[in-house]
Amino acid sequence: MLAFTDICLTYHGSPIIDNVSLSFGRSEVVGVVGPNGAGKTSLLNAICGCGNVSGVRRLNGRELKRGVSADLSYVAAEPVVIEEFTAIE
Repeated sequence: MLAFTDICLTYHGSPIIDNVSLSFGRSEVVGVVGPNGAGKTSLLNAICGCGNVSGVRRLNGRELKRGVSADLSYVAAEPVVIEEFTAIE
């Protein structure tokens, strides 16, 4: 089970995602839909711990820490280059 509790994301001091809590069961397929600018990508970034995010993210009851995780990731629609990581990371 993947669970998120009180996820918040701020951008330049303004709240973008505010206290969102949700969970997904094993093998559950979920879609995130909405108009341009609604916050779909911001929600995915917050779930993955990218940016100025707070809240609790858990995978099978174990809390996921911020930063690079071997347990949780997503593939961006556009290429993203993170220069601060080595190829091993």
